Amino acid sequence: MNWFSVNHKDIVGTARDDAATFVKTVEDCFKKCGNPPGFGFYQKTSYLSDGETFEELPKDPHSQSQIFYFNPVARECCDKHGLFGAYKGSCCDEPVDPGVLLVPTLAERKSSDEEREDWTRLSLESLARAYSDDEPDY
Repeated sequence: MNWFSVNHKDIVGTARDDAATFVKTVEDCFKKCGNPPGFGFYQKTSYLSDGETFEELPKDPHSQSQIFYFNPVARECCDKHGLFGAYKGSCCDEPVDPGVLLVPTLAERKSSDEEREDWTRLSLESLARAYSDDEPDY
């Protein structure tokens, strides 16, 4: 039980009852922690409540259920920055299907200068191959 979950129904009625605001708050925690590798924050949306069948599906789009899952890295980071003091949630086992990853890990992403250098090197290598001495047409 090293994961953590927050049900959107537990957010509604608080000063921060908007799911988008909740996601933004988690993104802020992610940045404050220095974009830790392995940070996983997921959203699982369901339109059925426990025991409901598809035929009983409510027509109101606001009746959907949203559960947010935090993997251990995200849980530790968000707990460190007080997120779980502001939002009620519970410990859980790793879900079989946690849903959509909302805050991907950006820590391993290259800077724009490094990426530009990689593209320049790749372009030069391609030009060298295209116009090499081995090419009889040039």
